[in-house]
Amino acid sequence: MELTSVTHAVNGQCVVFGIGEQMTQRKPEATPREQEENPSSPIGQRSERSGYDDEISLVDLWRILARRRWWLIGIAGAVSVLGALYALAQPTEYRFQTTIQLPTDENRVPVVTADELRSLVQELFIPMLEADMSDSDDELDQRLPETQLVEIESPRFVLLRSTTTRARHGSVEAMHEQLLELVQAEFADEVALIRQNIGDQLSQMQIEHANALRGLDARKAALAEAISTIRSEHGETLREFDAHQTALTESLVVTETQHADTLRDLDARQAAREREARDHQAELDTLEKQYELVEQQLEAIAPLREEFTAQAVTAAPGLVTFIQEPRTTLLNMQQHLERELTVEIPRAVTKHRTHLQRLTRELADGKAQREAIMQRQEIEITQMKRELRERETEREAIVTLQTIEIENLQRQLADAEAEYEATAQSQSIARASLEVLQNRISDATVSGAVAARAPRPAGPGPGMIMSLSLVLGGMLGVVGAFFREFLHNVNTATA
Repeated sequence: MELTSVTHAVNGQCVVFGIGEQMTQRKPEATPREQEENPSSPIGQRSERSGYDDEISLVDLWRILARRRWWLIGIAGAVSVLGALYALAQPTEYRFQTTIQLPTDENRVPVVTADELRSLVQELFIPMLEADMSDSDDELDQRLPETQLVEIESPRFVLLRSTTTRARHGSVEAMHEQLLELVQAEFADEVALIRQNIGDQLSQMQIEHANALRGLDARKAALAEAISTIRSEHGETLREFDAHQTALTESLVVTETQHADTLRDLDARQAAREREARDHQAELDTLEKQYELVEQQLEAIAPLREEFTAQAVTAAPGLVTFIQEPRTTLLNMQQHLERELTVEIPRAVTKHRTHLQRLTRELADGKAQREAIMQRQEIEITQMKRELRERETEREAIVTLQTIEIENLQRQLADAEAEYEATAQSQSIARASLEVLQNRISDATVSGAVAARAPRPAGPGPGMIMSLSLVLGGMLGVVGAFFREFLHNVNTATA
């Protein structure tokens, strides 16, 4: 038997199947009229295919489908009805899931892996719940929903997922809570032991830190007391030095005042002597001038006297008496001037010169005494000032030593305070770190709601099943229509 292949395009795909065969025994060829009346015969089909290079066109496919439309509609309708009945018969199930955070240690590392927990839940806990529910009278409660533990991307979380109807939401929620309690009870001792270890470390660290801080407090108190003691002692020493310096300063001021008074007295006496010497010197100068004036008067009187003497010799007796009186006057005057010149003025000069010499000696003695007093006072004041400077230098040295000692103690106190602050800070950081580690330890907990229902049903819903059955029915109807046409062609060819 020789088969002929025909290509059909259905829904964008090519379907190849045999629509005719040539029998070894051929029937007589139909007449041209029979070919026109029965174009579906093999002879007519070969005539039609000859124009399309032995291929059936889309028009031929459409004609076949139109001719076998009841087969297509019947098969599609039957499949759609069966799919709708199946969809309506199936209950609507939802997915309920609970996000469980695995129990973790202080490093947030789970104490159990997701695989171990899944084996534990599915091989132990769920059978335990089924065994507990086997004693219940309600058969619906005896069948647990399909439950599985699903691992997600985060290593610390897993999903407890159950699939059932909305009516059993309460049962699913109770089952999830029981599973969570079983997981918590399974790892409670391990988590409690981890917490106890961290708590013991925290308690030990707090005790050590408290002892260290008490030692630093005692050290700070000792340094503060030492600083206070040194300041008190230094203050007393400085007060004594200040009192001694004040006494020295007052003595220096008194000495300088006394020396100033003594010098003022000496200066006053010297000034009086100088004034008296100047007076005597003025008197001597006056006497010298008076001596010169007397000499001048004597020189002036001597010619007059000689002239009167000459006139008296040559004058008449009556004029002698008249000339004798002025001559006598001039003689008395000359005698008086000569006595002043020879006695009184030299005596007064001697007297003043004696007083002037005495004053000069007294001035020299006063000057020497003043210089001696000034030298003695200078030596005494210099000694007092030197002692005062020495005391000041000693005080500055004491102050410097005290300052250095206090600064050293203050630096040690600052170091102790800094060490106290650093120790307290490190203690706080360490305590915070341990508390953080302690807070990181967690039991198996629920993140979010327990048995949260998904917004959409699980799996294909009734609408999806009906749509798929309708599409499947259409495809099966098309295949059935073409198969029925194939059978008809085979029957016709073999008839």
